[in-house]
Amino acid sequence: MGIAKRGLLDNERVLDIAIRVVAAMIILTLAIYLGVRYYHDNVELQRELPAYKAMKDLEDAVRKNPLDLAARTKLASAYISLRMWDKAIEQCNEVLKVDKENQACLTMAGFAYMQKGDYTSALKYYEKEIDAYSYAGYALENKWLEDAYFNAGVIYWKKKNLDKAISYVNSAALIRRTDADVWFFLGRLYYEKKLYNNAEQAFQKALRFVPNYPDALLGLGKVYEKTDMWGLAVNFYERAYRADPKLKEAKERSDALMEKLVQKSNKIDINNAKPEDADTLIQLGYAYMGRREFAKAYEAFDRAILINPKSAVAYYAYGYAYERQWAAEKEKLDQTTTTPTLEALKKKAEEKYKKCLALDPEYEGAMAGLKRLSLGITEEEVIQRDVIVRQKK
Repeated sequence: MGIAKRGLLDNERVLDIAIRVVAAMIILTLAIYLGVRYYHDNVELQRELPAYKAMKDLEDAVRKNPLDLAARTKLASAYISLRMWDKAIEQCNEVLKVDKENQACLTMAGFAYMQKGDYTSALKYYEKEIDAYSYAGYALENKWLEDAYFNAGVIYWKKKNLDKAISYVNSAALIRRTDADVWFFLGRLYYEKKLYNNAEQAFQKALRFVPNYPDALLGLGKVYEKTDMWGLAVNFYERAYRADPKLKEAKERSDALMEKLVQKSNKIDINNAKPEDADTLIQLGYAYMGRREFAKAYEAFDRAILINPKSAVAYYAYGYAYERQWAAEKEKLDQTTTTPTLEALKKKAEEKYKKCLALDPEYEGAMAGLKRLSLGITEEEVIQRDVIVRQKK
């Protein structure tokens, strides 16, 4: 009995060892497979990239003629494109030994150090470039200089130095005047500095070049929330969420503010209302406009006008709501909208804008709205045309 038991135990040990060996072989095979796959995806395929082939040709050119600064500069650029930061820095430094103010190499070396997380070294290169070129001819057309200003601004922002970050990014914006990303980042810096008027202007400029820029729309919503313009905040939060449904923050902020606005407006007694109650209802109208609940927006504007019949702001908002509904319907013209529907909305928008101008003849928003409607184009189409014109220039 004891012998049988020992034999059984021996068999179990052998089986256990066999299982472990098989498991180890499976793991080893999998590791080899993954290694081969990684090598193929990250090395072999990389060698097929045009940048990799160009890099090899440029390396040969530099070996043949080490004094060829143009080849070294191009090689540094190739290394940058392949994320070979140290090699890029090495080539840039070789060029800078001979040409101390080579702008391309100053910018690329700064960028490479920035990618490595060495912000102190990056700033040395960027600030050297800025010192050398900020007062040179055609500085406002200098793409390398714009990159230096912008990236230096990013570094100072990471270092929590908002004043320097704002100064540098402002300089970048003067060069790249139509870059929505530059204006958005400047708006973000102003917002963090609590300079909300400046932030509003910067975000609005970003939207002039990219009308549905989700982060700029979200930024404007936050500015308006901070300045207690809750209706406009909801409006822009809703636009941000429509532009990018992944921006859950925008929807959450919109819902929270909408609830507060509705509660506040429900307490208004038209017969005993104060002037600020009209402002609350105008903000409520803007909020409903942002949610494309236009009937509720019009109702809010009507209540505001009952409180203050001479409010040019209320009539402008009323006209703008009709214009936004007209624009929304115009988008789906080929599918469900009839021309009479568009004409009716357009006529109502023009009517409200004219009432606004009767109260305030210099109300620029109303004049711009009437101009757009006379041309039959939406705000977004105006922006797109402006961008095309600037690109042609």
